[in-house]
Amino acid sequence: MTPADLENLRITESEGVLQHLVAVRGRLYGLMDAAEQQDDYRGAAAIGNQIGKNLETTAKLLGDIRTGAVSVTNNVLVMPEFHALRTTIMRALRAHPEARADVAAALRQLESPDVPRQESPEEREAAAGEMDKDREVTRRSRAKRKGQVIEGVAHRVDPSA
Repeated sequence: MTPADLENLRITESEGVLQHLVAVRGRLYGLMDAAEQQDDYRGAAAIGNQIGKNLETTAKLLGDIRTGAVSVTNNVLVMPEFHALRTTIMRALRAHPEARADVAAALRQLESPDVPRQESPEEREAAAGEMDKDREVTRRSRAKRKGQVIEGVAHRVDPSA
């Protein structure tokens, strides 16, 4: 392995570690929000401590990556001011549980974009008809491949739809 290959590997691994730390931190914020909603302030404080450790590790890693580099990247997600603002907003929304849940979900998506967003029950219900159609098409396709006879009415699919 050449020195250039080793440097590329170090950079790639460092980026992967950073992405993991950001994703973990997003989940920690979700746990802290849940603990606060249940008035579990000890749990919230313990999780807050883990968030601090996560931020410290992230800062150390960013310092290692940027040593000797000319470019500067400011990530607001690791700034103490962002965390203070986030905590203030979540406290202010405590009296508005629906808004608080929406804001918490939006912040979690921002803080860890690789974590897939769960669909709401309303979204799931709205898509149910389309999912049923897809399941029927899949069932018919599998049956056709197996040479089975399918009972029912055939429907043409409009390719422009």
